[in-house]
Amino acid sequence: MFIEHDYKYSLGFTDYKTYSFVECQRDTNIICEDVQQAIRQQMAARGYVLSYEKPDLFVNFFVYYEPIKLYGLCTAGY
Repeated sequence: MFIEHDYKYSLGFTDYKTYSFVECQRDTNIICEDVQQAIRQQMAARGYVLSYEKPDLFVNFFVYYEPIKLYGLCTAGY
């Protein structure tokens, strides 16, 4: 499994304290639960709190079932 993240470094994420998830694709409920749990752990480690009422950030992710080719990422050694 390959996991990648992306965000705007100059945004200033220290201003945000809470987050919630954008609704998951319906056909990936089991996968969504696993991915969301991994994200929850990472967000908690960074000090963010899950909140369903007026979160500061929304987290979104995609599950790809077919191989994809990524461009623009540093892949030295792979």
